[in-house]
Amino acid sequence: SAATAGNTASTTIEGFVGSFTNACAVTTLTFVGQNIGAKKPDRIKRTFFIGCVTSFTVGFILGYGCLILAEPLLSLFVGQGNSAAVAAGYIRMKNLMSLYFVAALSGVISNTLSAFGYSIIPMLNSIFSVLLLRVVWMSAVYPHFQTLENLYFCYFVSWSLIFIIGASLLAVILPKKLRIMRQNERIERALDEKGMLFPHTEKE
Repeated sequence: SAATAGNTASTTIEGFVGSFTNACAVTTLTFVGQNIGAKKPDRIKRTFFIGCVTSFTVGFILGYGCLILAEPLLSLFVGQGNSAAVAAGYIRMKNLMSLYFVAALSGVISNTLSAFGYSIIPMLNSIFSVLLLRVVWMSAVYPHFQTLENLYFCYFVSWSLIFIIGASLLAVILPKKLRIMRQNERIERALDEKGMLFPHTEKE
């Protein structure tokens, strides 16, 4: 049907945008992990901030860019004369691509938590916010408002929930981890100054 064709085309376009935002999230994971290993707490904060800004910017620009060019992009996949499929695809893009930066930020937060060794938390967050929430939405909310807009709005709700839960956890975990790293850094510096951390051996 036209709705299926439009939805498939929109999903394909979203996949291209998602590859860029996922790259930002994975890059943040890599650099945060490296700075954790190097014991550079200030760089961890700066890396996380840069990752958030970059991911938000990429998700916002590409999301709205694809939305502006929705008709020609969708026509590449469904054909020039299939206006019904283009219209259906545009409904999905309007509801998802305009808010894709929320999913992009959620990816950065989840990967930052993973860099600190909390990989189970993002997994459980995704299971709850994506799988369970969407099942509940389709069972309890969608039957009362059976429109494509209501169906696609579920994506934004799940992305927002992932973001809120992840950001709340990171707001607790990140300062604690950075404080411990700074304390350890001060202890190591004090021990090193006293020659207790890396004792110097006399040359024979």
